[in-house]
Amino acid sequence: VVFLDEINTSSVLGLLKEVMVDQSLNGDLLEENIVVIAACNPVRQSTVSQAKPSREIDLGRDWASGHYQVKKLPVSLGIMSWDFGALNSEQEKVNSEIKTLPLWKQLTKIFKPDTGLISTHYE
Repeated sequence: VVFLDEINTSSVLGLLKEVMVDQSLNGDLLEENIVVIAACNPVRQSTVSQAKPSREIDLGRDWASGHYQVKKLPVSLGIMSWDFGALNSEQEKVNSEIKTLPLWKQLTKIFKPDTGLISTHYE
């Protein structure tokens, strides 16, 4: 299984379409035991005011601010996608707690919050 994340931020969507839809790479068929799955980001509407509609300005701002471009999926990939929606506030909180708990446990082994000391021995 090959998992590709954030595919619609890639500059090679055509290549990804070939791998996922055509099950080939540069025209060569992939082995039958190779399964490719992917995740993508939701496409959001531009927040730039209508007073300056230039796409070049938008791209420059995104590049300068370090943001990447989320592109609409090609139709051939779009028909293969599922929208799982978004987490509500409570789900997001629980998910964040679950994701950060291992890190928090490791940090509390190293840094002893009750004493302010850093442990020199931890598992």
